[in-house]
Amino acid sequence: MRVAAEPQVPERARKRRIVLLGSDETAAAYLAGKGLTVSHDVKGADPGRDLVLIWQTSRLSADERTAVTGLGPFVAVGGRVIVLAGDSWKWPDLCEVTIASAKGEWGDDESYVYSRAFPYSGVSHLMLAGVPANGLMRWNGLPGTVAFAPLQGRAMAGAKKLLWVRAPDHTVAAEVPAKAGGTVLFCQLDLRGHLSGPSYDPVAERALLNVLGW
Repeated sequence: MRVAAEPQVPERARKRRIVLLGSDETAAAYLAGKGLTVSHDVKGADPGRDLVLIWQTSRLSADERTAVTGLGPFVAVGGRVIVLAGDSWKWPDLCEVTIASAKGEWGDDESYVYSRAFPYSGVSHLMLAGVPANGLMRWNGLPGTVAFAPLQGRAMAGAKKLLWVRAPDHTVAAEVPAKAGGTVLFCQLDLRGHLSGPSYDPVAERALLNVLGW
């Protein structure tokens, strides 16, 4: 069981509104429990104040899927959008990214579930602030999952790549150029699975709270 200091909510996150899309039963309660302001309405999102958090793409409602398609102007003027781990991405008009979903895409049989991630050499990012050197391996709980399927697609050529698994071309966290300008932060770490219960891991929570201050 990994033990670390309790992660703290960044001051910037406390001052902004989190526009939460694709929420599950616990997401809003978790964020509100941290004292954060949460909304589910992306209309009128203010790039200077709001952060759009796509909690789980598979849970997006029909209206939310339409809203994601229209986030380009928000991102282009500096609005922050974070996409947590998913098994697909269906919004190329926002960002031309795909997520590895079939075994053998790199010529072998791969499950796309990883127990360790590595920072790219020389790259720093707020998401990794306070994360110890050994913090991205075998998170608490079984089977110790840290990350899921890598990011692919045309936009990755211009991405700021943050974390990789297995090999440097298996990127699992990156700031990816959006089609209309700006960047979208994609994070394939298993953050949702380590925020409570026996699988709680303070490093996963620290990484999530860090990006809410991005």
